[in-house]
Amino acid sequence: MPRQLRRVIAGVLVALAVAMVTSRVAYRNEVVNDFTPDYVAARALFDGGDPYAPTEQLVARYLPDKLASYETDFAGERNPHTPFQIVLLGPLAMLSYSNARLAILALSLIAFVGAMTITARRFGIARAWAPIVASGFLILPPTQEEFELVQIHSVMLLLLVVGWWALSHRYQMVGGLALGCLAALKLYPLLLIIPLLKKRELRTIAWMLGSFAGLTGSSLALVGIQSTRTLLAVAGPENYAFWGSHPLNISLVGSFRRWMATVPPGWDSPSWILAILTLGLAVMVGLLMLLRTPAYTAGDLYWVAVPWMLLLTPLSWKFSMVLTYPLLLSLFVRDIRTRSAPRIRMLAIAATLVVLPFVPGLAGGASDTLFLVGATLPTFGLLALAAVDLGIPPEKPETSDDQRLGITLGGRG
Repeated sequence: MPRQLRRVIAGVLVALAVAMVTSRVAYRNEVVNDFTPDYVAARALFDGGDPYAPTEQLVARYLPDKLASYETDFAGERNPHTPFQIVLLGPLAMLSYSNARLAILALSLIAFVGAMTITARRFGIARAWAPIVASGFLILPPTQEEFELVQIHSVMLLLLVVGWWALSHRYQMVGGLALGCLAALKLYPLLLIIPLLKKRELRTIAWMLGSFAGLTGSSLALVGIQSTRTLLAVAGPENYAFWGSHPLNISLVGSFRRWMATVPPGWDSPSWILAILTLGLAVMVGLLMLLRTPAYTAGDLYWVAVPWMLLLTPLSWKFSMVLTYPLLLSLFVRDIRTRSAPRIRMLAIAATLVVLPFVPGLAGGASDTLFLVGATLPTFGLLALAAVDLGIPPEKPETSDDQRLGITLGGRG
C-alpha cells in the first residue's frame, strides 16, 4: 500500500475515533448512564448508608440538581452491580459528578486503547500501526454504546488482555490476579476456568479463585450484611426480571426469553417443554464445543472462550461485544496471513452481525418478527465467532504476504 494512502487511512481512523470520544463526553444528558448508580451508591457507602437503596432516592439525595434529568427503567430500581465494582469506583465519588464522569471516561479510553494496542502488537501488527488499529476499534458501534452509557467493559477488556499476556509469559500469579479481579467485577468471567483447566493452568486458577474470593469477601464486608441481602434478594432478581428479555440482552437465555414471549403461557404446554429442552441442549452444546474446539483460528482457546462466556451468562449486552475485539483482530490477522477465504467469509459474517444491531430501527420494527430477528442478531454474531474455526484445518502462513502487509509471524512487528 502506498505510504501516502496509509497516512490518509491512519488520519481518517484517528479523526473518527477522536470525534466519537468527543461526542460521548459531550452527551446531552450526562446522568442517563450506568455510572450514575455506581456514583451515588459509593456516596451512600461512604456515608454509612445502604448502597443498594432505590437509585432514584440516592440520586435525589446526592445529585438533587440532576434528579429531573435522571430516568429510571422501572419503579424502585436499584443498583445491581457487584459490591467490588462499587468499592472500586468509590474514589471517583469524592469528585463532583461531572468531574467523576469525565474521569471514568478518560480512564476507560486509556484502558481500551492500551488493551487493543497490546493485543495488536502481540498479534504481530507493526509498532507504528498498533495504536492506530486500536483507535480504529473506537469507531465500532459496541464501543460507542460502551462510552455513551459510561460502562466498565473497557477496564474489563484491559484485565482480559493483561491476563492473556501474563499467561503467555508464564506469569501465573499476575494472570490469576487479573482474572480474579475481572470475576469480582462481573461473575460470568468465572467461565474462563474452563479453558484454563483445559490448558492445565492450575496455579493460575488457584490465584484467580483466591483473588476473586478475597476481593468479593472484603467488598461484602465493607457493604455490610443488610445491603448484601438487599442485593441478593431484591436488586439482583428485580434487575433480571426487567432486563432478562430486553433487546439489549444478547445471551442465549435472553434470546430464549424473547422468543418464548410469543408462545402462549403455560409451562406444561408442548411448546414450552420443547423450548426449555432446546435451551438446555444449546447450553450443553456450547460448553461441549468450548471444551473440544481446536482453537485453530484464534490460536488460543482463551479468546475463543470469550463469545461463549457472553452467550452462556443470563445477562450480557450489545456493548459487551467489546470483549470480543481481540478475537476479531486475531481472526483478521491470521486470515490475511493464510489467505483463508472460508474463514474471512465467516469473520465478515460475524463482524456484520456485530454492526447490524446498531442500525436505527432494525430491532424496533413494527412487526414482532422483525423485532425478534433484529434483537437476536448479536447472538448469531457471537455464535458465528464461537464456531468460526470448527471443522477448518490449520493452514501454513505465507511469509512473503506477511512482510508486504507489515505483519510478522513472531509477533514483534
